[in-house]
Amino acid sequence: MATTRRAEKIVEQETPLDKLPKTLGEAVYVSLREDILNGVHGPGQKLMFAELTAVYATSMGTLREALTRLSADRLVVAEGQRGFRVAPISLAELWDITRLRFEMEAAAVEESIDAGDDAWEAQIVSSLHMLTKLENRQSKTPLLLTEAGARLHKQFHFSLIAASPSVWRLRVIDVLYDHSERYRRLQTTHMERGLNSAREHEQIAAAAIGRRKREVVRLIREHLHRTAEMLASIDALWPTGR
Repeated sequence: MATTRRAEKIVEQETPLDKLPKTLGEAVYVSLREDILNGVHGPGQKLMFAELTAVYATSMGTLREALTRLSADRLVVAEGQRGFRVAPISLAELWDITRLRFEMEAAAVEESIDAGDDAWEAQIVSSLHMLTKLENRQSKTPLLLTEAGARLHKQFHFSLIAASPSVWRLRVIDVLYDHSERYRRLQTTHMERGLNSAREHEQIAAAAIGRRKREVVRLIREHLHRTAEMLASIDALWPTGR
């Protein structure tokens, strides 16, 4: 059975071999989830079964299964017998996600500083190098908001907390990160200038490797809040008001 174009793109270009979707249902879920994060299906948009089964070249049952999973992820809202809709956005949710993400990541980076070894430090350096190379390229499109940029950005942030021994903390951070990412990528069509956080990322990495807990926690807080404040300032994202 053939996968969809979007699913094939994820399989071929974006997903590590050990994490490839093993079934068509998984491929549709991953592809649809990525499209929601990228804003292909915008906040509050009605998800039409007839249209989506054609776009993702799948059956009604497989699509419903994917949408049910996305509902559990809180990226999609089930409307009883009326189907599904992309979860709406709000400033209140943006700030709630930002606050919780900071609290969880601050604890995880402190744990990582305590437990991290040379391999942990090397992972941070490698992730920072790849991200900085991308950020320093000249482009009309904010590269941090492309799929490649988003992947490297997440890889860097998770390298900072990779040595945390708490599996559950990391799992919760993963969920919060993806929800904040959906908001962050909404900047794509509203940016009036390039987005470059290379200096902030370098400072965060240096503080983490230097085992300076207070400094790295402060820098992460400022980094997350700067992004939220930038989003909050884009009037077009909040048509119903602030």
